Amino acid sequence: MLSKSTLVSTLLGAIVLNLLGYAFYEYIAGSYFESHQNISIGENMDPLFISLGSIIFAFGMANLYRHHTKNYGLSSGFRFGLWIGLLMGFGMGLIMYGTAQWMDLQAQIVDAVWCFVYYGITGGIMGWAFKSIEPKGGD
Repeated sequence: MLSKSTLVSTLLGAIVLNLLGYAFYEYIAGSYFESHQNISIGENMDPLFISLGSIIFAFGMANLYRHHTKNYGLSSGFRFGLWIGLLMGFGMGLIMYGTAQWMDLQAQIVDAVWCFVYYGITGGIMGWAFKSIEPKGGD
């Protein structure tokens, strides 16, 4: 659970989650989501809690990947990340839409599609880290 490969993968995953999330939601699609929100989210997002959440999420991803993947690598990590994207983007996203509706359905679908890219890249980086540190075979 606290192996070198898991910790390095967690660190890299958390960095990727933070940077990609910030770039996408602030610069690439920020105005799109602002025009599609149903409630005021506010300007006071707390980077400390976003970073802590990213670390915890990456740690969970790293441990799931480590225990459920036989061949570490960029492509197996990317495929793993796609599954996480499906769960979080469409699964959790549609549950949140059904309960909170903080943005309209079109924005929820755009966000769900983004989750495939977001978690796919994160998973790929994590898979690469695992393969680099703890090789168990190739893709």
